[in-house]
Amino acid sequence: MNSNPILEGVWRIKDELAREAYYDLHQLCENTRRWAAEHPHDGPVVHNAEELRQLITAKERARAGQPTLALNEEPPNRKNRDHHTEAPGAVQVFVRDSTSWTSADVRA
Repeated sequence: MNSNPILEGVWRIKDELAREAYYDLHQLCENTRRWAAEHPHDGPVVHNAEELRQLITAKERARAGQPTLALNEEPPNRKNRDHHTEAPGAVQVFVRDSTSWTSADVRA
């Protein structure tokens, strides 16, 4: 049988938690409740796939206003060469803010 390090880690932690609770399920649950009270979760709680989709959509909308980078490894053609110089080893980089694109040649 092949060993699986992730499962082995889970089993090791399970055994440690059971040993700390003296193999008593009620004590294990009480220890878990106490730990949860001492370490409150401050992030969003997702209960199902739809809530996860909504959370991801909200984060993508929040990021939409931030600048992003796009790398163009193709050599410039005549129509997009109006204000760019062709330098050997240069790569054209496009930066997008919320309203427009700006480009620049960058040396590799």
